[in-house]
Amino acid sequence: MKSAKAWGQALVACVICSPLCGQTSPPSPNANPAPIPLRIIVVSSLTQAQQVLDRLKKGEDFAVLAKEKSIDATASSGGYMGPIAPAMLRTELKDAVAGVAPGQLSSIAHIPEGYAILKVLPADTVAEMESSNRNRLTALSQL
Repeated sequence: MKSAKAWGQALVACVICSPLCGQTSPPSPNANPAPIPLRIIVVSSLTQAQQVLDRLKKGEDFAVLAKEKSIDATASSGGYMGPIAPAMLRTELKDAVAGVAPGQLSSIAHIPEGYAILKVLPADTVAEMESSNRNRLTALSQL
């Protein structure tokens, strides 16, 4: 029997990774093979997605809104998907992040699960998150 975490990871893979979602077209040979760190918020309606995007553009924290609004399995981790090679993303998500600079938001992408907004994370943010996670694990292991 799969744990809740395993099911959540499988759902994340299904939402973002085209090979697991029945996409039949191969990745573009011009696709950037380097992984990019991403966050995602998925909501069920276009109206909700527009409201979330408006709040993000006004400066609200992506991770907080992901925890509050997202229906994606990554919601509890602030929508953090980790570094993902663009070629592995569903076509809709790959198109949404094409040309998006670190620290910027994608447009709203319609996917089978709903409507997604992505954020490309700057390298310093990822390094800070990884350091924080290491420090937390070190503290917990010393209890």
